Amino acid sequence: MSPDIALALGIFLSALAVTSALAAFAERRRPVVACLLALGAGWAIVFAWQGSEDGYRLADIPMVFYEVIAALR
Repeated sequence: MSPDIALALGIFLSALAVTSALAAFAERRRPVVACLLALGAGWAIVFAWQGSEDGYRLADIPMVFYEVIAALR
């Protein structure tokens, strides 16, 4: 897995984790799925950070998403 795909996956999973945590707290239940998603997101982001040669800046993130979507075509 390339670091760009891992970063895009990690950001996507972190967005899902936040929404899952909010739903769990609203329904007064344990956020188990949110914790698992957050762990997966953290792993993917750390994998991307360690695998990239130059690292990522905040301005690079939209281009990473564009490149990942273009690679799917």
